[in-house]
Amino acid sequence: IIKYFFKALIAFLGIYYVLEKIDLGEVFKIFQELDIVLVFISFVFLCASQFISSFRMRYYIQINGRDISSFDSLSIYMQSCFFNIVFPGGMGGDALKVLTISKKCSFTKLDALRIGLSERSNGLFALIMLLIFLCCVSNNFISFELYILVILFVFVATTTIYFLFAQTFLKENLYISMCALKYSLTVQILCFLSAIIIFSAIGISPIYNINELIDYAIIYSLSSIVSILPITIGGAGLR
Repeated sequence: IIKYFFKALIAFLGIYYVLEKIDLGEVFKIFQELDIVLVFISFVFLCASQFISSFRMRYYIQINGRDISSFDSLSIYMQSCFFNIVFPGGMGGDALKVLTISKKCSFTKLDALRIGLSERSNGLFALIMLLIFLCCVSNNFISFELYILVILFVFVATTTIYFLFAQTFLKENLYISMCALKYSLTVQILCFLSAIIIFSAIGISPIYNINELIDYAIIYSLSSIVSILPITIGGAGLR
């Protein structure tokens, strides 16, 4: 009972911290103008992305010789997401996830940390790949001189660094990384769709305006990459 009491207390304090930082009056005003159908569709895409993310985590656990139920995997992942969102720095949930994986699956803390890093790095790699694709089709980037060479350089450099890091430090071979990548790409695409639909739901950009949507998707991708970094500004956290 005490254990669940402290969990509920931490959750309450986290929600209170978030609510203190936002203008509730402005939030209620936005809610009154929302397209509820689009919000629901966006919510479905977001939930689907979290389900796929938990499958990716379970995949990494399984290739390391352990197993965990789909329900436990989803539970761990959702708890880590909650702590990442509400606490400064965006890393509290990752620490919780590492400790929980270590306890539930009988991993050493070092192996559990390696699984967490594998997830993070694979997801970041997928996000950068999608960002590169969006830049390739964005009218704003096409107008720059030598943009193809710049994008090609970023692609080659990112791919080389990721696979070297994965094989050297995370002990992943190419097959493992590519299998995990299909989960990561699906997650990022679902997150893109969720964000784009939310943009339309609050009237920022109509869904049928492809050029604007691509630009918003690029901004969303960049902000997602920045939010992954364990950095705080004034103690508030980048998220």
